Amino acid sequence: MMQGEDTNSKSEKLKAKKQWLKNARRKAIAYKGALELINSVSESKLINSYWRTYDCSYRYVENPETKIMETHRCKNRFCIKCASAYSAKMFTQYNEQLLKMQDPNLLTLTVKTVSGKNLKYRISEMQIIWRKIMKSAN
Repeated sequence: MMQGEDTNSKSEKLKAKKQWLKNARRKAIAYKGALELINSVSESKLINSYWRTYDCSYRYVENPETKIMETHRCKNRFCIKCASAYSAKMFTQYNEQLLKMQDPNLLTLTVKTVSGKNLKYRISEMQIIWRKIMKSAN
């Protein structure tokens, strides 16, 4: 084996080890947070979600067709592993469009929750306000 190949192999192993440690750290944080939620709010409507977060990525199984290791994810917003996987997925999907923008910015607009009977009016109101914002930006 050549020296360059040996260095490449070592660098790949080191990279894999760092990724494994990063994932293990995230998992430990998620476990601790889920347990704290489970223990503190056992009467919550979200108790099943907290347990799913606790069990998230608990076991890895090899997919027989692809030979890739897979795991079950809880997909809860408050699960660190699932939130980071979702962020990576969104980044990958929108990266090309974002790179085309000259000065991209992120804006999150929130409003108070409304009852179902007022929802249609609230959405209409928000669309009008959004059009005004976009018009003033141009």
